[in-house]
This record gives sequence, structure tokens and C-alpha cells, in this order.
Amino acid sequence: MKKTSKSRSKQPAKKIIRDDSQILYSKLIDYLNKQSVLIKEQLPELGKGRMARFKVRVQDLGRIAIPEAEREMYDIHKGDLIQVIAWKIKKPK
Repeated sequence: MKKTSKSRSKQPAKKIIRDDSQILYSKLIDYLNKQSVLIKEQLPELGKGRMARFKVRVQDLGRIAIPEAEREMYDIHKGDLIQVIAWKIKKPK
């Protein structure tokens, strides 16, 4: 008699979901660890007080503006080349 590959179907649905979520969680952690390594490699100034963190709204044509206080603090002028890491944040409800 031939065995079918329905061993997973014999498991309760909750167990399958838990197993799948554990796999997804593990993949997410791996991805975040890789991103962390890339960021540390790409940002030699990390932790040396030469980085700014602030929130801005995207303007027409996708432009963003660096606040004046940060421009003065980090001696940023028109034409300077800077590196930006950006992500969208959720609006407060």
C-alpha cells in the first residue's frame, strides 16, 4: 500500500498555522539581521554623533527638506552630497 503525503493534513489547523508563522518569523529575523549588517557596513559614521534622525513630509516631486537645525548642526549646505535612509511611518490615528 502506497503512503500518501498527507502527513501535514493530519495535524490540527492551529499547529499548521503555528508552524507556518514560526517559519515566517524565522525568515523575518534572518532578513532583519542581514539588513542590520548592511546598514552597519554602509554607515561608517553610525554611533559617532554624525547622523541625524528627523521626520519630514514628502513634498511635490518626491522632495524632502532637511530641517534647518540639522543643516546647521551637521554643516550641510546646498550641493553637499548626503546619504538618506528612509521608511514610511504610520500616521497617528
